[in-house]
Amino acid sequence: MWMRRVVILVVAFLGSVANGVTAQERVREAPVVCPLDRAQDVCDVFESYLRVFNARDWQAFTATLDDEITVFFDEPGPAERIEGRASVESLFRPLFPRGAATSQGPPFQMHPEDVAVRSLEGLAVIAFHLRGENTVSRRTLVLAKQTGGWRVVHIHASSREPS
Repeated sequence: MWMRRVVILVVAFLGSVANGVTAQERVREAPVVCPLDRAQDVCDVFESYLRVFNARDWQAFTATLDDEITVFFDEPGPAERIEGRASVESLFRPLFPRGAATSQGPPFQMHPEDVAVRSLEGLAVIAFHLRGENTVSRRTLVLAKQTGGWRVVHIHASSREPS
């Protein structure tokens, strides 16, 4: 279950690359292209995760997380691994404002690029990039298939300047 949590947190932490992205770029929608036919169910879950994150639907977002999720957050988040739903949710909560978007425009929207999906027995790994003006953010989500569907068990987020 920890791998599934990783996947959800990685996607959720993508909001850290909003620097340098225009409002128009933040609101565009792009479908996730599933590279493997046999992983279409995983791609469907990933697209759903992106929709609820971009819509800032807190209830639907937290429903994607495993109770034992782990996350490595990108800066400015904590350097140490965060474990457990309550701890992870407390760090994601500020990305989900209550009510409408602020006067500064819509909240950051995740639009993954270079999506790679690997489906294993009961596990899936989704790796992708988020590009900002001065950074390339790397995200990895690990999903685990459980009774009732896929859950994010692990998220890993890191960023760096493009080479």
